[in-house]
This record gives sequence, C-alpha cells and structure tokens, in this order.
Amino acid sequence: MPAAEPCRLYLVTPTAFEPTDFAASLGGVFDAGDVACLRLEVDGDDDTVKRAAAALVPVCRSHDVALLLTDSPHRVAATGADGVHMTQPLDGIRDALPADTILGAGCGLSRHHALVAGDLEADYVSFGPAGPAAAEIIGWWNQMVVLPSVAEGVASLEDAQAMAEAGADFLALSGAVWDHADGPATAIAAFDAAIAKYRDH
Repeated sequence: MPAAEPCRLYLVTPTAFEPTDFAASLGGVFDAGDVACLRLEVDGDDDTVKRAAAALVPVCRSHDVALLLTDSPHRVAATGADGVHMTQPLDGIRDALPADTILGAGCGLSRHHALVAGDLEADYVSFGPAGPAAAEIIGWWNQMVVLPSVAEGVASLEDAQAMAEAGADFLALSGAVWDHADGPATAIAAFDAAIAKYRDH
C-alpha cells in the first residue's frame, strides 16, 4: 500500500459482520474514493477470520486494495492477505512473514514505539486516536522519518483534515464509514473530497 499520492484512505472493518453480504457491497465503497487498504478486525477464532478473509480477498484484489489482518501474522499465508497490522511488539514478526508482506505497527501515541517499529522493519506506523496529540506526533514523525504514517481513529471530516494537514499518509476510518446515515460509499466520497487538497503535501 505505497503512499504514492498521500493522503489516502485506510478502512478498518467492523468487528462483526456477515462476510458474504459485506463483501458484496464492498466494491461500491472502494469505488467511491481513493482507498488504499482494508484492515480486517473481526472478532472470532481461526475459522471466523479465514471465512471473512476468503470473502474479502477477491474484492480487495480486483480493486487494488491491500487486505491486512490484525495481530494474526500466522494467518497471512493461509488467507492470501497482503499483510498484518500489529498492536503487539514486532520482535521476530518480519522473519516469520512471507516475502513482500506488509507489516504495520500500531504505536498509540508513543514516539519510542514508532522508532522501534521502524528499526524492526515495519512498513508503516500508526498513531492515534486522531486528535491534537496525534497530529503533533505525526508532524514530528514526518520531519524525522520517511516511513509512512497512519492516523488511527479518524471519526469526522474535521479529524480527517487535521490529520492530513499534519502530514498523515493514510487515514484509518471505521465507524465513521460503516455507520454513516447515508451509507458507507457516501461517507468515503465525503472523506475523499475533504482531503483532496492535501494529496500533494
């Protein structure tokens, strides 16, 4: 999920959904804006994750959207996912992953954890939740490191603009999209429009 034209949208799934129905509507959501990634955060056992990934992988591939699993490096190869997003320490994770797998690191508001993640070959780091503290860290990160950053927990158009202005390469969206009164595709279009002017930062 290269940050070729920042800032881009990064979707996080609901924690519970019916995979077939969710996948059937996903293409329209992707078509509504510049979506780089979908992170699977479904609750459940291996079978639940595998079933969800099996439904999502074809849609993601047909729209050139990377599919990442959350804290499940051991499931990447079996599911055909493009990578993993870790909220846990990265020690030894890169060596356990297939080649060319995306490795993301959730760092909260910790500069130290982000620097360690970079040393452990993460492909991106995420900071959040979105707000003034995250904006400050993202701004600092962009001055110090070239590794892409994700702003987590973006809940409004105002959040999106603030995080994009701070220099985030990706905006992680969840409830603000899936729970939108006019549907997720409408939400994606609105977020995409809100950050369009920041794409050449």
